[in-house]
Amino acid sequence: MPATKQTFKQSVTDVDWTMTLMGVLALVLTWSSVSLEYAATIATSSIHPSWGFLFAYQVGIALSALLLFNHHFHNVWATAGLLVAVCAAGGSIHHGGTAIGLLMILFPVFFILLSSRASGLQSGYGLSIYSLLASTCAPLSFIKLSTGFLSWEAVAYVIPLFLSFLFFTGPSFLQHSQWSVLIETASGLALIIAILIRGISLAHFLAVGVVLAGWLLVINQKRPVDGFLADAVAQMICVLLMYWH
Repeated sequence: MPATKQTFKQSVTDVDWTMTLMGVLALVLTWSSVSLEYAATIATSSIHPSWGFLFAYQVGIALSALLLFNHHFHNVWATAGLLVAVCAAGGSIHHGGTAIGLLMILFPVFFILLSSRASGLQSGYGLSIYSLLASTCAPLSFIKLSTGFLSWEAVAYVIPLFLSFLFFTGPSFLQHSQWSVLIETASGLALIIAILIRGISLAHFLAVGVVLAGWLLVINQKRPVDGFLADAVAQMICVLLMYWH
């Protein structure tokens, strides 16, 4: 029993909870800002009973992401975030429909597989899947619940968000890849193009500056120890500048 208690205590003290919660806030703001900005342009948008479940889902997924990416894809407390996300997805099935619930459940399933090295997802393949899920599960669920429908316009709207996850989360997946600089350069360039396609303004140029700063840190191997937290905050700033200009 003492050994078990010590292990539990160690699992708690190993996590910087203040910084982790800051990262959770950054990810939730990233998802919510994109969803709200799009929904505000649709006349049929309204408050939906499942918004509470969706918020809980975002918090659960964000917590799992912070704990997994800052602890080499394995942390016992990430399970708590996954349980919150699964419960929230279940609530969304009841209030928002089966399709929304099934879309939301994909993320927890991915994280469960990601925690196993044997899955092969701790790589560029996993990065691509994570970026796709991160840019669709929460934002498109919110848009569907708020507006009552999904369109290809909504899907196209989250493409820059997908590229931002691909770029800013890349270092967490590509730490040991010989192609990391090339992939980060390509995804960064694609993100810059997407930013400038959205518009030419001071906010957009500042967003480009955030991308360039992140790229310089990667190629010069100056990424902070708690890298994903810094990535999440930088991504939030970039997304806010890109979408809310």
